[in-house]
Amino acid sequence: MPYWTKLEKLTLTGLAGLALMMFFFPLLAIQAPLVGEQNVSGYDIFSRVRQFSRQVDKSSAQLEKAKPAQQQTPAEEKPPMSLRLAWMVPIEVTVSFMLAIVVFIGAMGKVKVSSLGALWSAVASMLAVLHIMIANSDLHAWLAASFKISAGELKGNPFAGIAEQFGNMMLNAFKLRPGGGLYILVICMVLAALVAKSRILSNFKLVAAEQSASAGN
Repeated sequence: MPYWTKLEKLTLTGLAGLALMMFFFPLLAIQAPLVGEQNVSGYDIFSRVRQFSRQVDKSSAQLEKAKPAQQQTPAEEKPPMSLRLAWMVPIEVTVSFMLAIVVFIGAMGKVKVSSLGALWSAVASMLAVLHIMIANSDLHAWLAASFKISAGELKGNPFAGIAEQFGNMMLNAFKLRPGGGLYILVICMVLAALVAKSRILSNFKLVAAEQSASAGN
């Protein structure tokens, strides 16, 4: 079929419209020392991710200064790759929303490019979710390793217990997780991609038409 059926247009525009509404809802939850947990919408996702990255870098610098020079290694000097590439998360989310616009306009204008838009929008949003989860896991693993080294240096020190409590507090102070809006964006665009690629709704219409024709005969 060269064009979308009415049911397909309604479904695709509905899914894309719901996905676009998620721009105003929490896409990302960031927790950092002093500021606490913040829900980030599409308006400020770029600035908040940059702020979070700066805070992680600042904590990293403080940890490095606290270590003896001979115990510092190149692997410990920088955060994990997923954190250094955290600036890509807003780009992945933005690309997903832009392609959702393509789906919305394409479905209304009977343009089949919307099927590709739905597919790549789903891919971009899923990459954003995966990137956030990996970055959060790498962040905690990196901080835990740093504090483990510091705890080894303080073995036998009467303040070792205080240092361990401080380390645990810092581990719980930094968190990065996908927001509910981002999950809904993923679900909507995955469903839109399935509808657009499979044309399953047009098949339902053909079956219904055949049954009506058979009943008429």
